[in-house]
Amino acid sequence: MTFAQQLRQARLKLGFSQSETAQALALSRRCYQYWEKPNEFNPAPHILMQEAALARLARIQLLMNKMLDSERPTAQ
Repeated sequence: MTFAQQLRQARLKLGFSQSETAQALALSRRCYQYWEKPNEFNPAPHILMQEAALARLARIQLLMNKMLDSERPTAQ
C-alpha cells in the first residue's frame, strides 16, 4: 500500500476531512492534498515525514478511542 493510500485510509478511519487532517498534521490543506494524491510535480514527502504523519494520525485515533471508551457507561 502506498503512503497516499495509507494516509487516506487513516483519515477516513478518523472520520476527518482533508482540511481537518491537514490541520492535525500542521500542514496547509493544499499540501495535504498533494500528499494524498501525489503527482510528478508534487511527489510524496520524505519517508521520515511519512512515518511521522502516519504515527501522529495513529496517536489521534488512539486518543479518540480512549475518549469514547471513557464516555461509555460501565456495567455495575
